[in-house]
Amino acid sequence: MVGKTMNTDPKTWEFPVLGGLISKGTTFNIVALRSLTADEQKKNEAYSQVAANARNRFKLFTILKGNYEQWWSYTRSLLVPAENLDDDEMVELDRLLLNFQSAAKSVIDQFRQEWIQQFRGKSEENQYDEYIKKLEAGCWSFAFFQDLRNFTQHCGLPVGNYARNGTPNSVSLQIEADPEWLLQRYKRWEKSGLRKEHGRLDLIKLTQEYFMCLQQNLGSFVANAFVPGMLEAHDFYAGLAKELVSQHPEAQFKIITRFNIVENRMDFQFKTPPANLLAWIGITVKQQ
Repeated sequence: MVGKTMNTDPKTWEFPVLGGLISKGTTFNIVALRSLTADEQKKNEAYSQVAANARNRFKLFTILKGNYEQWWSYTRSLLVPAENLDDDEMVELDRLLLNFQSAAKSVIDQFRQEWIQQFRGKSEENQYDEYIKKLEAGCWSFAFFQDLRNFTQHCGLPVGNYARNGTPNSVSLQIEADPEWLLQRYKRWEKSGLRKEHGRLDLIKLTQEYFMCLQQNLGSFVANAFVPGMLEAHDFYAGLAKELVSQHPEAQFKIITRFNIVENRMDFQFKTPPANLLAWIGITVKQQ
């Protein structure tokens, strides 16, 4: 069934068409707003390639986001009141935090190699390492996790202290690292300047800060360098998706590219651009 925004007869449409898909159980409706203008068609052709390049190049940020969300979801699940505690909770916390740290390390190291390959011998050659140093100086959690990753590679697991105290109505949770214990087992904390005076370190808070720094700051920095046009592509598709949702809030954003009648059945072909390109690749980009 075709929505009523355009003429209901798709044989009269000029493709491509801004539209959407509304699922209702085992059936679905196609809604169509309008044909894309000639300028929008050119932009769609260009920006679809930008989106594909970004998705491929920023897979590591997508993995990083997934690993962080698993860690975050598990820590939230521990806040649910329960009568019994699971003996393997600390093992799971270490596993999830190791996965997150590994993804973060891969993001930093692999983008460094991409930067070197793209800018070797150019004036921008040292800008990546300079930016990492800037993040370490301006965000203590970033510097700490740079050091902690080295610690976990060689010396021990990241979660030093875990306590979960529950009642039938509430739960208190501590997931911490102990600087004194860390300093006894590893001496190279130059980036963070870790001292026992820092006191017990809240790994939930620090992990959140570190992830945001990677996603927003580092993500923004490399995106502006490696994927020209990403912000324009993001704004273009977000604008089309917003236009669709203003008329059909329940619809999934589509660009309908073709229509055929097959055995007395209407057959639509469409593409699904990212309504939020930046979220789709797992980063937040700031205007430079």
